[in-house]
Amino acid sequence: MRFRNAVFCLLVVFSLACPAAGQSWLQGKWRNLRQVNKMLAQKEASVPLTNILVKRAALARDLQYHWQSQDIYHQSFMEDYFRYLRPVYTVGKLDPFEELDARLDNAWVYANNRRVLSSRMRLEQAWRRLQRLMPQMEKDLRISFKQALPAIPSSAKYVFLGEVHGSERTKKLFLELILKYQEQNPGKQIILLTEFQHDKGLNFTPFNEEERFEDFKDFFDALAWHYIPFAGLEESYASLDERQFIGINGAVYPAQRTGEGMRLRNAYWVKRIRAWAEKYPQAVFFIYAGNGHVDYQVPFSVSGQLPQGETFVFSVYKNPQFHHIFHAASQGRFASPGALLTWNNPRWGRISGFDAAYILPKQND
Repeated sequence: MRFRNAVFCLLVVFSLACPAAGQSWLQGKWRNLRQVNKMLAQKEASVPLTNILVKRAALARDLQYHWQSQDIYHQSFMEDYFRYLRPVYTVGKLDPFEELDARLDNAWVYANNRRVLSSRMRLEQAWRRLQRLMPQMEKDLRISFKQALPAIPSSAKYVFLGEVHGSERTKKLFLELILKYQEQNPGKQIILLTEFQHDKGLNFTPFNEEERFEDFKDFFDALAWHYIPFAGLEESYASLDERQFIGINGAVYPAQRTGEGMRLRNAYWVKRIRAWAEKYPQAVFFIYAGNGHVDYQVPFSVSGQLPQGETFVFSVYKNPQFHHIFHAASQGRFASPGALLTWNNPRWGRISGFDAAYILPKQND
């Protein structure tokens, strides 16, 4: 009990010490701890959190083995998003701050595993729905090899550009799309919001001190040349978190790439997108990030949390068969290099995960 009281005191002091804005990531860490403490208070005092996590990890392993009996498309897609973590063990006698760190990490693992398992259930439901509706969807699917850019509907206020990281061709494609839209809509204000800058307000110049974003300097310089402002979505506190977690499959995940990390980051992005939209109600926002954030069907989707009639998702992939729910469910039958996929009936966008998708032609970046 004394330890729990000390934790809450530290929480209050820490919250007062942090700035009022930009601490969603830190608040998420402490919220997870409070939830775990509340859960433990309802159980016998002799039950440690690590014991609970070990039992749940064993159940997750059993489920994982069951899911691995599915076809390779199903199995590979689900493993992309089922990042179930092993518990963090305390070793030896820890001082109070080390003990607090261990409890915070275990609370993160507990929250992550609970939410990831719930997301897995929803993904399975979405998968079954796709397979059931696939015959109807195929009739409304348009496949073109003559163009790479889709037409953006006039109703779209939030245009999501989803990429696989590390592709120079994708940057050029998205830049071409944005500039084409600007040319066709000279009276509209365009603002780019992106994963690839920290949240520091509207700017026309890349932030030079952010070395991990250097690969995007030419992209942002081109936007500035055409008077298109941009703002980052990434919270600095999230980027500074250097924790690593081990999954039940043995893979090592940075905190930002765990299910809980994705959830907190996406929740922050949605909050910031809504704030920008309130400040600039007449603007059209292009949101440039990884497909794992913007696809309608991914866990904690950013696009899925915004009004349906105002969103448009354009996904670009190198090899989508195993990384996109539509292509995985259709076993890659429509994932031809150089193909642009769109829908005659817009209702299929939210169900498939995209309003338009482009599969990059085969070549080295």
